[in-house]
Amino acid sequence: MVSSEKLAIMLLITLSGFCFIITAVGYYSIYFTVKHHRNQIQVQQVHVAQNVQNSQTESAARQRKSAVSTFYVFLVFLVCNLPEYCVAVARLISHGLYFYSVTLVFLNSSLNPVIYCWKMKHIRHAMIDVLRNIFPRQTQADV
Repeated sequence: MVSSEKLAIMLLITLSGFCFIITAVGYYSIYFTVKHHRNQIQVQQVHVAQNVQNSQTESAARQRKSAVSTFYVFLVFLVCNLPEYCVAVARLISHGLYFYSVTLVFLNSSLNPVIYCWKMKHIRHAMIDVLRNIFPRQTQADV
């Protein structure tokens, strides 16, 4: 007979595996949509005037940069969550590095904003503005 703990772990493994697959398919879809748009724009560049061409090229570059940033988030997601998933599978066999792997899962929540601030200029500037409002600089008159 299967214990309730092992049944819960098997359910966790199944649900987590399903979530990994959904996340991977989502990134795959984003990647190929950006690739398709880039190819469309390259074809249109032959037939379109120079000023529209530059606008579309800039848009494609932004989309590609956004897709690369999303890929970084996906990689961090995998690095932080895959160990917990593997440990859950191993936990069916024995109790091991469970707390270490859970720590990585929680670390993922802290790393995603760092990646967004690092890779996306408008988010970085917005964060700097928020931090400046929270921690205003003291001037000589304030002292």
